[in-house]
Amino acid sequence: TNKFRQFLVQNGDYSWRGGEPQLNAIVEEMFLDNLDIPIHILDYVGRDEPNKQWIMGNMIIKDDGKILEPKEDNTIWDSTTGYKIDTINVGSVKTSLPHLSVNNIDATEVIEHINTTWGISGIKAFLWTIACFFSNEVMKKEKSFPILFIYGEKESGKSTLSDILMECAGMPSETPASNICETTQVGLTRVLSYYHSIPARFDEYRETDKKTGDKLSLLRSIYNRQGATKGIKEAFGTRQIEINAPLMIIGEQVPNDSALLSRTIICQLSLRDKTIESINSLKWLYKNKGRLSNIAYTIIKKYKDNAKVFVDKIEA
Repeated sequence: TNKFRQFLVQNGDYSWRGGEPQLNAIVEEMFLDNLDIPIHILDYVGRDEPNKQWIMGNMIIKDDGKILEPKEDNTIWDSTTGYKIDTINVGSVKTSLPHLSVNNIDATEVIEHINTTWGISGIKAFLWTIACFFSNEVMKKEKSFPILFIYGEKESGKSTLSDILMECAGMPSETPASNICETTQVGLTRVLSYYHSIPARFDEYRETDKKTGDKLSLLRSIYNRQGATKGIKEAFGTRQIEINAPLMIIGEQVPNDSALLSRTIICQLSLRDKTIESINSLKWLYKNKGRLSNIAYTIIKKYKDNAKVFVDKIEA
């Protein structure tokens, strides 16, 4: 939006007072005028609940099993409707879109290697990551979804574990985790709005940092997916940024706030003695990280059936 505003100023006596939705509407209108075919600019990725589909960078998977792949111009076509995915900028970094691998991988083998490397804490974190894909169903039943907190001393493997978890969820580990202390509340909510049922990770949680303390109320509300509501200029108007992504936090200090702590799943890592087995398991995970997202692909490909099984297990 800022670049468009600068473009107008540089090319004549024009000004732009709109926001991202208005700019997307103009772009869609341009596509309609030129192609006579609607192309929708999507400002989110992940679960598209109204249309019963999953939107990923390299495919759209519908609940009926139909898979749509992008053309050369990155447009994904569904009959006479096209989709283009807009990426979100985190600071100066343009984040990667989630990609799913169709190359088979044995989930049992992945779990065994995670267990060998990080033990039961790694398994808990992995299971939370898988549950993220069903977070909408959990919200319907429980009106909440827990926050994952990976905590431990320096060099205990926190970031490495989060890399593997993000790969399992389809997010390339090369996409850096944002610093939660330096991220503003607005920035935090926009990231959590962009990803739907896909985990968003934030690093460098420091209990003693005042900037973290200022966000405690927001962090607690993420558990119930309650975003902040703000007034707008129109009479009696309000706007709210929706919370759609499960939150993963990484840090060396565990939260002292009891309300936040009660809303988190704590995965504590320690400086375990490295063994030949744990080193080889970590090497295997990194060697095969390009295939780890096949776990998510397998789940999403039969989402309706898997969601029913998941919900039945919760109710049991």
